[in-house]
Amino acid sequence: MPATITHYEFIKSLAKHDKYFDVLALAGQGPDPFFFFGYNFKKREDTKEIRDFGTLLHHIDIAPIYNFMIKYAISKSGEEKEVLLAYVRGFMYHYCLDRNTHPYIFYISGFSDDEKEKRKYFLEHAKVEASIDALVYKKCKETKSLKHMINVKDSHLKIISKMFYFLGKKHFSIDYVKEDSFYLAVKDMCLVNRILNSPLKVKKLFFMIFFKNHELNIMSGPLKLNSLKKYDLFNSSKQKWLNCVNGNIRFESFYELFDNAKSDAAVVNEIMTKAHDGEDVFKDLEKFTHNIDHDGFTVGAHKKYFKLIMSK
Repeated sequence: MPATITHYEFIKSLAKHDKYFDVLALAGQGPDPFFFFGYNFKKREDTKEIRDFGTLLHHIDIAPIYNFMIKYAISKSGEEKEVLLAYVRGFMYHYCLDRNTHPYIFYISGFSDDEKEKRKYFLEHAKVEASIDALVYKKCKETKSLKHMINVKDSHLKIISKMFYFLGKKHFSIDYVKEDSFYLAVKDMCLVNRILNSPLKVKKLFFMIFFKNHELNIMSGPLKLNSLKKYDLFNSSKQKWLNCVNGNIRFESFYELFDNAKSDAAVVNEIMTKAHDGEDVFKDLEKFTHNIDHDGFTVGAHKKYFKLIMSK
């Protein structure tokens, strides 16, 4: 991630007047909707595999994936082509924000390769991101509710979902990603947003009482924003933090990293313009991503350094 609101505001800062803003807003969530697959009142097949597919897309060399998606989009025509190209652009915007902000988020939320501790740090990571989301919502003076931030026409969503089916089938040679898998994942994500969020925080109170340690409760954000002031989650005071892999000292605030992501998005725009004109952009994609995954580190790098902020 970061979480839904932060990615939405990032897309809004880049393209709020775009003809396909609704598609871009969804695309700005990147592979994250796959994490919500199966959070539904109906049983979904291959739930674990499809959630793991979302994780896989975060931790591999992403350039070949973008190249596949671009070629798939270019092979279409008319509105279908334009919708898919807009989606791929927004999908890459998600990566821009992830790779710039994740090194900081991982440092302050921790991580572990130990299977017994992975859930603990996953929840810590989710808590930090949900808290930042709540603060971003206030800072941006957003009025749109979370459930309305992802509002794509079904016809467009089905076009996009079919692309993921072919990505799974042709690029990864997997058969559990179906034509409707991403479609259903987005629907499940929207359902979760409706369940967990209410203006009077009634639903949040219910989950805090009965599902305190469930990931959905953690992901729904804090009950009161005042409780977050002591953490300086935006690092506005420019305190020292470390690169999780090599230990190099850094001082950037969250919003400086946010602005760095905007600079990366400008490069994405250049690449997508070339792609739209029919040029082969694979080398441009490789140069841009430089084998850096969504965590902001070289693919396969071992993270070593962190310092928890919220759970000391």
